[in-house]
Amino acid sequence: KIKGIEWIRLHYAYPTAFPEDVIEVMAREKKICKYLDIPFQHISDKMLSAMKRRHTKADAYALTRAKENGIKTRTLIRKDYSDIASYSKDMRDALLEEKADVIVYAGFMTILDEQVCDEFEGKMVNVHPSLIPSFCGKGYYGLHVHEEALKKGVKVSGATVHFVNEEVDGGKIIAQRAIPYEGDSIAELMAMIHPLEHQLYIDTIKKLIKQTK
Repeated sequence: KIKGIEWIRLHYAYPTAFPEDVIEVMAREKKICKYLDIPFQHISDKMLSAMKRRHTKADAYALTRAKENGIKTRTLIRKDYSDIASYSKDMRDALLEEKADVIVYAGFMTILDEQVCDEFEGKMVNVHPSLIPSFCGKGYYGLHVHEEALKKGVKVSGATVHFVNEEVDGGKIIAQRAIPYEGDSIAELMAMIHPLEHQLYIDTIKKLIKQTK
């Protein structure tokens, strides 16, 4: 547990970079792992709330990284739209205007409708922290995936990159990597799978980009 939490604390060095599932792990482990002798133990509930609010706004740290690397960005905020249809339409139009070849989901939780999915079939990809079809679909995201996996007593978990369609985690599988795990710590399993997700995603996206050229 200490290794897992320590990895999370060090890997996400900037508050604006914390994803929702890591914040949730931190909030939970702060309450149940009182023996942890690391600075993480002293994170306050107020700080966790501030981090979560920051992450859900339009100033996501990804935009800062893009700016620092000269990458053009556009933002479409879901709460600015009254329904998913109008949001999906504007998203489709924006992606067409930008001539997107590969669309990479990275913490994007909104399920877009057929206006986007049909237009960009086979071009939209997402990564999921389990071996689909296990522990996937509606309600299975971030921390909840690992919780359910451990409840079932899994001995092997991993990550999956898949194409995106209108169904949650329902697109065709592109790539998977597995990792054995015999423990019972959500934080530790999450910390093991997270870098696996990153590397698998990067490797898969590179292959997809080559195929589009």
